[in-house]
Amino acid sequence: MKKIILLLGLCFASQTWAQDCTPLSYYTENFETATVPSLPSCSTASGSNTWTTANNPGNGFDNNTLKYTGNTQAANAWFFSKGIAMTQSVWYKISYRYGNNGVSTEDLVVTLGTTGTSADPAFQTHAGITGGTPTTFLLTTFPAQSTATYYLGFHATSAANQGNIYVDDIVVEPVTCNNPENIQVTNLTTTGATFTWDDTANNNTDMFTVYHYGYMTSNTPPTNAGDIHYNNLTSNDVTDLQPGTTYYLFVRTQCQPVVGGWSEPVIFTTPTCAATTVPYTEDFETATTPSLPSCTSGDQWVTGANPGSGFESNALQYTAGTETANAWFFTQGIQLNVGSFYKLRYSYGNNSSETTESLATVIATSPNAASVIGTVNDLTNITGNTPTVHTSGIVTVPTSGVYYFGFNAHSEANAGNLYVDNIEVKDWDCGVPLNITATAITPTSATISWETPEENTSFGYLVAHPTTNTAPESGEYVPALTKEFTDLTPGTTYYIFVRSQCGPLMGDWSESISFTTPACEPTTVPYILDFESATVPATPECTIAQEAISGNDWVTANNPGSGFTSNTLVYTATNDAANSWFYTQGIQLTEGTLYKVSYKYGNNGTSTENLKVTLNSNPNPNYQIGNNFGTHEGITGGTQEENSIEYFNMPTGVYYFGFNAYSEAGQGAIYIDDFKIEVIDCGEPTNGSATVTTTTATITWEAATSGNATPNVYHITYGTTDTLPTEGWENESGTSKTYEGLEPGTQYYAFIRVQCGPSNSGWITIPFTTEEVAGLGDNTLKNITAYPNPVKDVLNLNAQSTIEKVEVYSITGQLVHTQNVNTQNAVINLQQLSTGAYLVNVIGENGSKRIKIIKE
Repeated sequence: MKKIILLLGLCFASQTWAQDCTPLSYYTENFETATVPSLPSCSTASGSNTWTTANNPGNGFDNNTLKYTGNTQAANAWFFSKGIAMTQSVWYKISYRYGNNGVSTEDLVVTLGTTGTSADPAFQTHAGITGGTPTTFLLTTFPAQSTATYYLGFHATSAANQGNIYVDDIVVEPVTCNNPENIQVTNLTTTGATFTWDDTANNNTDMFTVYHYGYMTSNTPPTNAGDIHYNNLTSNDVTDLQPGTTYYLFVRTQCQPVVGGWSEPVIFTTPTCAATTVPYTEDFETATTPSLPSCTSGDQWVTGANPGSGFESNALQYTAGTETANAWFFTQGIQLNVGSFYKLRYSYGNNSSETTESLATVIATSPNAASVIGTVNDLTNITGNTPTVHTSGIVTVPTSGVYYFGFNAHSEANAGNLYVDNIEVKDWDCGVPLNITATAITPTSATISWETPEENTSFGYLVAHPTTNTAPESGEYVPALTKEFTDLTPGTTYYIFVRSQCGPLMGDWSESISFTTPACEPTTVPYILDFESATVPATPECTIAQEAISGNDWVTANNPGSGFTSNTLVYTATNDAANSWFYTQGIQLTEGTLYKVSYKYGNNGTSTENLKVTLNSNPNPNYQIGNNFGTHEGITGGTQEENSIEYFNMPTGVYYFGFNAYSEAGQGAIYIDDFKIEVIDCGEPTNGSATVTTTTATITWEAATSGNATPNVYHITYGTTDTLPTEGWENESGTSKTYEGLEPGTQYYAFIRVQCGPSNSGWITIPFTTEEVAGLGDNTLKNITAYPNPVKDVLNLNAQSTIEKVEVYSITGQLVHTQNVNTQNAVINLQQLSTGAYLVNVIGENGSKRIKIIKE
């Protein structure tokens, strides 16, 4: 039997040796790890009827619980906790729950000592435990008297024949008095600041007493009583700072006797000047080089005078060295407000295309690197030796106060120089889009384009196209610089408004531009508008009578009088000054083509009217091209007038003719009719003829009977081949021209055309043959012409006397064709002849004549 007990003891000892019984600085025991009825590992029990673990014993103890069960003997049972590592002068919090089973009165003594035996001193006595409900004991501050391992003992001392005692949820932990968080320095001035922090949190005691804080000029927490300040508030104003000084703010919490450790320092620097307001600018021109401007601060940055690389006046300059850059420059303090939006703008650059520099911009609560609260931008690829202007995104601040913008050079070692100039801090504004245009306008669509605002901070744009010139309440979002509308109504005037969206802000609406959709697709030349197709009082289809700016709209009237006897366009006066527009259908014109425009106009004879005619790229007054096409002021007399413009030319495109009534108030009516645009046609000379001798020819012609332009001069020339001339003609104002010194018996061709303005008609050709010199007894047929020469199929012969017969000989003298004609104008069919040269013998009643021809 003893051997078995020894073996069990060895097994138990072996199990105990494997347990980790290292003393704990934070001790908690809820008995949940114990296997009922055993005690938790590393704890001990002794005495009569010892302690055990019970599961859900009742009386408010619902889980595993330490239990003492009474019997017929007076209780003397001990339970000792695992070792608890406690440190001298550290304050501890001790708590546990205890109770009984409600049918008796129990006694419990709690000890705390370093032996873990009955020799340890009593810590707490709970006599007369009864009622059957748990009680929580809490001691919030207990100082350890020495640094040692302590044991918490529970000693059941109830009288005999009592009930059960329960103990659970034992906790021994150091009292925590945590530092406040989110320590900030705000409202920084040259001599003052506001220190703020969040309430201390996550402490295991509610005994907060006061905060300690100190602000030192070195990174050493305060130790002297005079450097430590006390306040139970989380915001403290100080007014005894020195300008231009770097301070280190330390804060800690006191919870009755417990004082927490000092926080990590919050570093801040007082400014040398009072804060300024937005807008803030710094162009470095007031600085005396190499010093920085007053009210700014920095290290390793200087002011350079005309450093080059596009920086031609004073500029902020960092010169690279052999170590990685970490140079700081801070602006003057600037008052910024929470809920407002700001932008930072500046020029930057470097001095080389061979090196790459890096520059970060930040915002800080004081002018030092430790006070940075956010990065505005970080430019890491600065090169090219030319300035660049940078505009930041939206800058906001968490609270209203004074802030500093910092510039941090952080280039690699042995890089180039950095330059910064023209620093601006301004209220964020979106700016207004520029140069809004409408193009590709059709009856149902148009493309709207614009340019970014001058200081482009836009993320996108809103575009609206109402039919009234009133700024809209909303628009369609467009992320680009163009918008195509495809759902427009023909013959409608639209007003385009564009505004910028830049983050949470919206810019102002632009000034509107307007355009009018054509009523129809464009037509071509010739275009005639005589209003006969209109149903009175409507204007013709495809034309547009815009709603009058003032006065009446244009309408169509039938037979209004004053020389206008059919449908006519009419403006009728009102008591308001006239400003009313009418537009033709769009007309496709072609560059290089000359046109003639004409129209009739007049009034009703009882007034004096004013009318202007314009050429437009859109049926809208804002799209007039050049000066007025026609200006008719003081129209009176009640008679019809006609105006025409010849030799009109424009680049290829679609154009609209506009008629604007702008008479004074209370006048009469204006009439328009028979608008026409057609291609210039000079016509051709007619009835050309030649009278010849052996050495002269007189060419005569008559003026053109067709065409629509006024002739200026005739071009005339001649030659021995029927080839139209390209140069060398003469100008002739009359209708005849005599050439002398011609060769006898020779075929000639005269060429004539009309010049009207810059345009010319086609050439007409007048063939003629000079007479041969008569020999002795010759009877020569005179004044005969043969054309064309060369001839392809038909040869025409014209003479002043009757031609009786025509004979055609080959060049070798063989008769190859003969024809009797008996007329002055003979038509000889030579289609059957081969290509080559021939002699034509023309025989008439007054003689004969030979003519050499070429058959093609």
